[in-house]
Amino acid sequence: RSCAPPTAGSVDQKPTPQGDLASHWSCGGTAELCGGRGPGPTKRGNRRHRQPSTLSQGLARGHRPGKKTLFMGCEFGQWQEWDFESPLDWALLDYPLHDGLRRLVADLNALYLRHPAWSKSDHKSDKFQWLDCNDSKGQTLSFLKFGEEPAETLLVACNFSDQLRHRDWGCPHQGHWRVLLDTDSVDYGGYGSAGATVFETFPHRRDNQDQGLAFAVARWSVRVLALSS
Repeated sequence: RSCAPPTAGSVDQKPTPQGDLASHWSCGGTAELCGGRGPGPTKRGNRRHRQPSTLSQGLARGHRPGKKTLFMGCEFGQWQEWDFESPLDWALLDYPLHDGLRRLVADLNALYLRHPAWSKSDHKSDKFQWLDCNDSKGQTLSFLKFGEEPAETLLVACNFSDQLRHRDWGCPHQGHWRVLLDTDSVDYGGYGSAGATVFETFPHRRDNQDQGLAFAVARWSVRVLALSS
């Protein structure tokens, strides 16, 4: 499959790890962008226990190229479709999973504002590079976002499977990398099952990169890493 970068402004022009999974994650938490109707959680499949995780995963994939849109209620996982004649279901914030989703969106917005590779370069094709978009067996997807300096590089690793995935990932820069965001964090209602958050590169080529990193990604989740200062 081709690993050409998606064009800026596209909704979903990337290859997906497994075809029947694509509809659950292609919208980044915003069902209407794909021409569908309904709130984010109910677009994540019919297994209620996995819907918050896959919605968090979809939202975290918002660092793909292009500007972002999020409809009211998606930021805390409202179950009902938004209705302009009715208030949002704010009472859902009394539940830990929904409040965790709210914190995740807040942290994503903060990182988007602070991190150059997330915002200033999201419309430039030369600032995006696939690492591995062909892992159909492991159901992972990974890519790089570049800024003006090596320290601004982001490594994004997604796990679409229902199993913890520990593997080697390609890495463009030598040094220590730390996790900026993990959608499986306990702060967001997850389990923190991927473990360590700081990793050192090793000098073996992976995914057409000079360096490698070994780390895990929890099921139905995304981890975003950056060079440690």
